[in-house]
Amino acid sequence: MNKKILLVLTSILICILIFGCTDRNVSESNDGEESSRQVNEEKNDQSQENQIEITEDEGTENNEESKSVNEENPEIKEGIFVGDRAPDFTILDREGNEISLSNFKGKPIFLNFWASWCPPCVEEMPYIQNIYNTYKDKDVVVLAINVTAAEKNGEKDTNEFLEKNNYTFPVLLDIEGEAASTYGIRYFPTSYFIDENGIIVNTVVGGMTKEKITDNIEMTIKQGEY
Repeated sequence: MNKKILLVLTSILICILIFGCTDRNVSESNDGEESSRQVNEEKNDQSQENQIEITEDEGTENNEESKSVNEENPEIKEGIFVGDRAPDFTILDREGNEISLSNFKGKPIFLNFWASWCPPCVEEMPYIQNIYNTYKDKDVVVLAINVTAAEKNGEKDTNEFLEKNNYTFPVLLDIEGEAASTYGIRYFPTSYFIDENGIIVNTVVGGMTKEKITDNIEMTIKQGEY
């Protein structure tokens, strides 16, 4: 009897030891897997963070490189915004000669769209005359484009206005409104400052003071030198 009891107790003890170790090993294994999973997740998170940072840095560098390439690229797109290559056009001067913007390639250009009935245009005209007198010997081109298509009596109004005020700066007649259409003119006056490479440096909608015109011309001259 004692031997049977001892045998049963021994068997129970052995089972406890066996299953107890198995459960502990499973637990340790699960704990290990959980720890490993946490470590891997932390590594993955860190890897993703690093990847985002690298991507952002690389993106910034690529943008800078792209910007540099675009600035050095002579084939800049044609358009009417700052940084674009100014569109060419051909219209008449007051003597009936065809004049193209491309005739003045290699020189800074102050391009002003105006109409004789426009108060801000009339107000800034003396400044344009002064600017023309100051820069005409410095290879700066002043082109005042009268949008003749918007004048009530066409060239008659334009010529009377210019002669009455003794203005001598170059005036081109946009008889059909082609140049104004090309540059998307919606308000008078509108001015474009174009550097010697044909690139638009600045645009100004509305009348300007002599100082503002001068500042824009000087900025245009400097940009063309780079």
